[in-house]
Amino acid sequence: MIKSVESFLSGFPDKVCDQIADGLVDEYLRRDPDAHVNLHVLGSQGMFMIGGEVHSKADFDISEIAKHIYKRIGYQDEVEIFVNIHEVSDSLYKNKKSNLAIVNGYATRETREYLPKPLVYVHDLSRRLDNLRKIDPSLHWIGPDGRIQLIMDGQIMTHITLFIQHLPTVSLLEVQKYFLDHIFSSFFKSSSIKIAINPFGSFVQGGLFLQGGMSGRASHIDFYGGLIPSGSVSLSGRDPQQIERAGAYMARYVAKQLVAQGLVDAVMICLTYTGVLNELPIIEVRPVVGKQNKSKEELTKFVKENYDFRTEAIVEFLHLKQPFYEAASVYGQFGREGFPWEEINML
Repeated sequence: MIKSVESFLSGFPDKVCDQIADGLVDEYLRRDPDAHVNLHVLGSQGMFMIGGEVHSKADFDISEIAKHIYKRIGYQDEVEIFVNIHEVSDSLYKNKKSNLAIVNGYATRETREYLPKPLVYVHDLSRRLDNLRKIDPSLHWIGPDGRIQLIMDGQIMTHITLFIQHLPTVSLLEVQKYFLDHIFSSFFKSSSIKIAINPFGSFVQGGLFLQGGMSGRASHIDFYGGLIPSGSVSLSGRDPQQIERAGAYMARYVAKQLVAQGLVDAVMICLTYTGVLNELPIIEVRPVVGKQNKSKEELTKFVKENYDFRTEAIVEFLHLKQPFYEAASVYGQFGREGFPWEEINML
């Protein structure tokens, strides 16, 4: 089976917007753990527009936080920030709280990250490239914008395509030679892989000057790379008390527990929230491939009896009122240690 995935570097415009959106969520949570936040970020040509709804006692300079995140990613140009955030009342927030949502969680025994191999490889490569740029002064010529596509046919990697921003003082041939000699030669051993680096020519001007960005638009990167249906939600810019975010994390957590306990080799947890306040979601457990020690019906019964999928219960169980969402907003939200939805707790 052919599996195609992609990952964005931290300076890709959509990911810049995601990091700003979640960086603001983090700041609200630092000052007010009970803050309710629903923000959207749009970036284009030297400006960001930040809008949405907030119900919180926290008060801080949103523009300064956004500019700080933008520069920390690696951009040095000045940007203008437009903020239009609506402060909603407590009663209005409660009326909006019971949203409809369809969320899916997934886990597989395929890797120690409990994710498909190509997805682990492509996010690991993105993270390595970003880290190289930040810690090695000799690589100051690498820009923050970039994206990677990776294709596997079964267990064999067949294609890698890298778009990576660079300074105009470094030629395309120099860029290609560096990555072939120092990155891909050590990361991928097979000589049969077709590798393309900036195949359309030099990639000098990137970021918002190349294309606009929008938070939530790259949700397939946040979830399972498009290999698994991710439901109807995006994550960035939402506080954890919104069921879209809490439900996605809980679905991943439960899927990982089932695989770790040896009940199934790969599984998808499907949650449908009907919009009725305090009503439990419709829960379906779908074994995907490989062996399973219980039937689909037995697995669903096991999940319903052992896990609570109400929003407040998820937030408390996973300790989600913590300011770690900006860190989660790049290289995929799943498969990395340090987040509570990735912990394994055997029943």
